[in-house]
Amino acid sequence: MKKILALLLTLIMALGLGVPAMAADFRIAAQPQNQTINFGESFTLGVEAEIPAGKSAAYQWWRVGGTWNYSIPGATGPALSLSYGDNAYPDAFPRNDSYAPASYHCVVTLVPDNVTLTSDRAVVAVRPVILTQPRSLNIGARESFTLSIEAQAAPGWEIAYQWIKWGYGDIAGATGPSLQLSNGDHAYPEAVISIGNATGYYDCIINLLRN
Repeated sequence: MKKILALLLTLIMALGLGVPAMAADFRIAAQPQNQTINFGESFTLGVEAEIPAGKSAAYQWWRVGGTWNYSIPGATGPALSLSYGDNAYPDAFPRNDSYAPASYHCVVTLVPDNVTLTSDRAVVAVRPVILTQPRSLNIGARESFTLSIEAQAAPGWEIAYQWIKWGYGDIAGATGPSLQLSNGDHAYPEAVISIGNATGYYDCIINLLRN
């Protein structure tokens, strides 16, 4: 039986009907990795494919996900490098928007066999550059106070602010780089019925909007 199987295998290979070695040898060895960048920074994604001997590979990067599904012109190598101003550069959206951070993948085609593999998606999240963080304050009872933050966006974008108080949520009207609160405001630090200090914790959510 073994001799018959060996003979059949030899006949199949002689007729060119054998299973190509590429089925086992062609694979993606290294996937592109997720990144988080400051808005305006350049970034690079990479993919590594194992190519069978005597073959070559063609690459095409795509921006994918949501309403974005298109091949990136000129992105035809194992590395994708994007800078601010490139059409495929990640956009930034308000935090309540349904859009996700930008995702990218690479389609690798084995030449001349025309067999394709698609890499994993790599997510690139962008954040504004915060130059100055708000600082903790010690204030007297019923004393007004101001918290401030300084952020920077790339040209063509504007910064949207939303101050929040822990346990309270978004503070209505607090949509600028400074938060000013006085005794009686709903988001003013609570008084405590005990010996000690009243404490309020505040954050500022920074988003980027296209001008």
